[in-house]
Amino acid sequence: MGRRRRRDPRPLPERRLAAALLATGLLVSGCGSAGRPPQPLAQRLCARAQQAAIGLLHGQVRVQVLSADPSDVRCRLVGGRIALAVEAQTSDQAWVEYDTEQSHFAQVFGPTNIHNQAEQPHYLTGVGSQAFWVPAQLELVSTNAQEGSVGTYVTVSVTHHKRGAAATRPIAAAAARAAIATVPPAR
Repeated sequence: MGRRRRRDPRPLPERRLAAALLATGLLVSGCGSAGRPPQPLAQRLCARAQQAAIGLLHGQVRVQVLSADPSDVRCRLVGGRIALAVEAQTSDQAWVEYDTEQSHFAQVFGPTNIHNQAEQPHYLTGVGSQAFWVPAQLELVSTNAQEGSVGTYVTVSVTHHKRGAAATRPIAAAAARAAIATVPPAR
């Protein structure tokens, strides 16, 4: 005959509670251990900007993280005869920074007949909640912040552009969209 099992001397409700606590402890201790830990924000943001650029440049794009500070991520993308500097700053001043920058461009390069059209901000949609592109500067400025809220202020500057390179504005816009999409939503 088989061995006889010893019976747990505790009453049934106590045994059920002990089993439930044991199962909960095992479940909680296993949370997050199955996968890799998430990448730091700077690596995710720069990798997503890189993927966005690859999609438009149809070739290899190298990426270098210049600042891994979560509140001031900076990276450099190089590929397809073009180089970009991407910067994403998360703060409660993101909207103020954006507003100040666009006011500066509007005042300095305002719509008069003596100014060059390429120096004036060209407002864009689909890149954060607000964005503009300055062709003469080869710079895109965007934010996902609203006045009085925390958000991200993003600049994408074309730092190198060789003759015959792809159009710069769509690449800068794609990199800015990727950067804004990577940062946690504004609160």
